[in-house]
Amino acid sequence: MYKNKIILGGAQIGSNYGISNKKKLRAHECFKLLSFCFKNNINTIDTSINYPNSEKIIGEYIKKQKQQRWNIHTKISIKSKFQVEEQIKSMIKRLGKPPKVLYFHYFKDYLNKDKRRIVFTLCKRYKIKEIGVSFHRVYDLKYISKLKNISIIQIPINIFDRRFIEKKTISYCKKKNIKIYARSVFFQGMFFLKKYRFYDKKTKIILDKITDILKNYKQIKLYELSFIWVNGLKYIDNVIVGVNNINQLKENLNIRSTKEKKDVINKILKIKLNNDKFLSPYKWKI
Repeated sequence: MYKNKIILGGAQIGSNYGISNKKKLRAHECFKLLSFCFKNNINTIDTSINYPNSEKIIGEYIKKQKQQRWNIHTKISIKSKFQVEEQIKSMIKRLGKPPKVLYFHYFKDYLNKDKRRIVFTLCKRYKIKEIGVSFHRVYDLKYISKLKNISIIQIPINIFDRRFIEKKTISYCKKKNIKIYARSVFFQGMFFLKKYRFYDKKTKIILDKITDILKNYKQIKLYELSFIWVNGLKYIDNVIVGVNNINQLKENLNIRSTKEKKDVINKILKIKLNNDKFLSPYKWKI
């Protein structure tokens, strides 16, 4: 099992986030999911101010289960000092306590001196212990050395998208004791679909090669391979996993690595996908 690295992704809690998720989890289903997580040593949730319903449901559960200790990580977008403080106040009200980690949702906000000062000041005021940065563009990694007083970075990484794995990034983070969290391990739900989406003709040729490999291993699922590979990367401290239901989480916890699966992973890793538009979910036109 891989319980030790898993952080529950909170985007699906109270919403139908992700391209493979057509059904929104109701509050009582979310409560069951959170209860199952805690019993299986998963007590950290990653969410965002952009998912207010998620924070609301998480907060309702935590307030009812006061004996359970949860770590909440959340993200904010920054437009003004007033807006940031209001976001923090509202999230604390919904959650019933300050989050343990507050992320800059966009690296460009962190690079802005004034915005950075505002966030650091407010985190101290509202007793938020750690500050992180979420990366979306590979280009931003050029400025990784500008990270100061940051505990965690989040990067999208899966068996298709390996763009953010750079020796410079990894070595700098380890040198500065910055933890690296992986998100989008299932490619925003793409790996659960029967057919890929948002690709062009050139990308289709590459995807067909991967499909041909998988045809020889009908019992092996692409999402399993991606999870096994990302989870096995030594420099990845935690893996954020979003699920559409409790059964999906149970399946993830029971994923096992085998020699055959490792062989398939190595075959897929030899194939490179370089289409930035396809690999960047925020560019998809859903």
